[in-house]
Amino acid sequence: MAQYKDDTVLLERDYTITKQLETDVGKRLKEIAMFTFPVPVQARLDRLMERNNEGELMPDEREELRSLVNLNELVSILKGWTQLLLRLAPTAR
Repeated sequence: MAQYKDDTVLLERDYTITKQLETDVGKRLKEIAMFTFPVPVQARLDRLMERNNEGELMPDEREELRSLVNLNELVSILKGWTQLLLRLAPTAR
């Protein structure tokens, strides 16, 4: 009888931990899905792209633009995967 009670307590604890993890993971996934660059970073990216279109970038600005574009692409990929996970995992919603 004692083993059954111990098993029940363990299962209840595991269930509680699992539900908390699902809630925490769901919150983090939503945060990633909603992520946008801070206003100053987005403004800098926009300005660099504008200057690039006008042919006015200095070499160091070109490298900065390349880095920001790469970061933006990575964020877009992460957000896409996150949005897919949120659609597929009902407990993450």
